[in-house]
Amino acid sequence: IKPHCIAGFFSSWRRKRKGQESRNKTITGIIKIAAQSLCCALELTVKTPTTDDVTGGVRQALREVLQIGSPDEVKEPVQLVSIGTTHLINAVLQRRGLAKICVVRLGRPSTAAVPPFSDWPEDLRQAVRCRWLLADGGYNYDGETVITEPNEAQIKEFARSTSAETGCRRFVVVGVFAPVRPDQELQAGRWIREAVPGASLTLSHQVAGSLGLLERENASVLNECLKPACARAIRAFQAAMTEVGLACPLVLTLSDGTVATAPDCLDRPVSMLGSGPTNSMRGAAFLTGLSDAIVADIGGTTTDIGLLVGGFPKPAAVRVRIAGVATNFTQPDVTSIALGGGSIVTAGLTGESPSVGPQSVGYKLIKEALVFGGNIPTVTDAAVASSPHDV
Repeated sequence: IKPHCIAGFFSSWRRKRKGQESRNKTITGIIKIAAQSLCCALELTVKTPTTDDVTGGVRQALREVLQIGSPDEVKEPVQLVSIGTTHLINAVLQRRGLAKICVVRLGRPSTAAVPPFSDWPEDLRQAVRCRWLLADGGYNYDGETVITEPNEAQIKEFARSTSAETGCRRFVVVGVFAPVRPDQELQAGRWIREAVPGASLTLSHQVAGSLGLLERENASVLNECLKPACARAIRAFQAAMTEVGLACPLVLTLSDGTVATAPDCLDRPVSMLGSGPTNSMRGAAFLTGLSDAIVADIGGTTTDIGLLVGGFPKPAAVRVRIAGVATNFTQPDVTSIALGGGSIVTAGLTGESPSVGPQSVGYKLIKEALVFGGNIPTVTDAAVASSPHDV
């Protein structure tokens, strides 16, 4: 659902709409909104501790916001569930749950000097890279002059041998100036699927339409390696909805502040990487009525600071590094500081000041922080000790 469809989107549901859910490492928060024509009213907010699995915290938050104990108790018709999650960006940052990827770059011989994965952090490269092929192909900047014609036998043999020898069935196809003319990428994708039926595929011009070969290639690799993690997260969200008796549509928030259906997100999970801070900025605009503001999102591990322009997050004007990887897809212009409610405070040596972070207890705050009976000093403990407030 794009911005120009939002009016129809709100006016189509005149009963109860529930969203949005945002998930960081500490808290799963959820709100219920009543939508009447183009106006929305905030009815109820709930926050529950995030759980080790994706489902638990979401399920509990849904039950509390619906004020039910079992699915049979759902009394009000819910028309939509909208979820924003940091699950995918955490997978990249922690190098967990990522799939191995094969890259086919259509650009020989002009791009041979800088092969795929060249600028990746070593640990992330090892987690994601399977094999890569520098294949014939590519266009010049005008989209008319061919660098070389793609070689069908070359691409099919690479796909077949890689699949047979490694078991990898995930491929990324990147062509020089493919956003100007994508036909070579499309053809290479067809050849790969003929050689490896059922192969999962990401074509770079469909992920990042801007120019910049390496950044577009990196964004496409991140997209493909995140597909299994995205599928697991969406299945978990859908299971949580089913368990509390909700049969309404599920949409997920994207990095640009809009939303998309679950099937669309399965194809382009990279578009959700910035949805955590984006949710906070869009929520701030809704709650305050401000369309232009600076927003600080204080989570359990980081504080993210961004700019609202016209009610939506200001997009980054330059390439964005995700976990040390240069990309060029749409991301909010956010500055992140390793300081959150769960950040660990470490005592300094004699005469030295204590240090704060970047380590955090994350979602274990309510078990491990001093104020909750744990034995790890955190920023939350410092806040409580220095003020009359309690938690």
